[in-house]
Amino acid sequence: MALFDVPMNPSSPFADLRGDHSGVRVPDLDAAVEWYTKTLDFRLTATTEAVGLDWVFLSPPNDDSVSIELAAGPGATDRLGGGDLEGSLKVHGWHHFCWRVVNIEATLAELKRRGVKIVAGPLEYAPIKRRGALFADPWGNLFEIIQDV
Repeated sequence: MALFDVPMNPSSPFADLRGDHSGVRVPDLDAAVEWYTKTLDFRLTATTEAVGLDWVFLSPPNDDSVSIELAAGPGATDRLGGGDLEGSLKVHGWHHFCWRVVNIEATLAELKRRGVKIVAGPLEYAPIKRRGALFADPWGNLFEIIQDV
């Protein structure tokens, strides 16, 4: 859905950029894999070790075009403002990852049924013709779901 009448630029040297994954640092990789696979039905698609950390890739139940990369290991601190919309907006840096859904009400109902913390929503984003809601994983990482209206 185009929100603005801005032509694409296929001649840009960055014209081949596409979303692939978003990295999330977690304190307990096994617990995080269990939460994402059991709560969100994500699929574990890869595991590796690099730079002293353990890494996994998880993909949504029916989409191989994007994934969440989880990393765990020593040396991290807790995220400031995580899991709280107001607090999270007071911290610079990445804020959330957004998943597009067909029916936000049904998705929210299922997230609630599975005990997921709903942080905000549903919210009306009239200028961009969308509805959204935010939820958090157990470690305070924020995710948004969004539906075109």
